[in-house]
Amino acid sequence: MAFSSSHRVKILYFAQTKQITGVKEEWMDLPENPTLKVLKNLLFEKYPKLQKLGDALAFAVNQTLPEDTYQFQGDEEIAVLPPISGG
Repeated sequence: MAFSSSHRVKILYFAQTKQITGVKEEWMDLPENPTLKVLKNLLFEKYPKLQKLGDALAFAVNQTLPEDTYQFQGDEEIAVLPPISGG
């Protein structure tokens, strides 16, 4: 699905998310007025297995953890972080 290149973002995948997507990183064009929630839905549509991780996934935008209402400006870097277990 191609949208306006004025809202192009770089997406980085780590650990389990990298295994699910089969890529380390990719660029994605977003629709007009894109929010983090919109990006999540696009990724879950493209990679249904990501959605199974649900709320355990973290999405960092330019090294911060914004709310789902975050509005993309273009050229941001998004890191899709898998669940982290500790002990």
